Amino acid sequence: MKSAFVYNFVMFTDWPPESLAASDSINICVNAASEMKQALDALSDKTVKGQRLKIIQKTSLERNLNGCHVLYIDYLDRPHWPAIKMRLSNSSILSISDDIEIGNDGAIIMLSLNQNKMVFDINMSIARKSHLVLSSKLLRLARTVR
Repeated sequence: MKSAFVYNFVMFTDWPPESLAASDSINICVNAASEMKQALDALSDKTVKGQRLKIIQKTSLERNLNGCHVLYIDYLDRPHWPAIKMRLSNSSILSISDDIEIGNDGAIIMLSLNQNKMVFDINMSIARKSHLVLSSKLLRLARTVR
């Protein structure tokens, strides 16, 4: 179910033209050890906005975010979050996390369960700093927008 949310987040996000120009795909990066890796793999080769989705496994998110347009971060990445967050600060990468600590400390989108229902919160100030435009349709569906 989380991967379906990720797909829709990608569908309703616009990146600066220069960030997608060098790639023939929209790259979703994930920790190679993440439990979400397999679910995200199901999105591989789907098309969004005329571009193919590609799932990229990274063994060291805190060192290498090259080629990432979307970054899925979970509890495994918590120890490295300060370094990852620093790398994200000057990029146009849509950061998505299901970890409450990471979500509250700078991810653009935080996924969580609320009464057995998947919900998400959006940090618009970080999205703006990342030069990402999130659709008003997506914003209306968010539980909160900060």
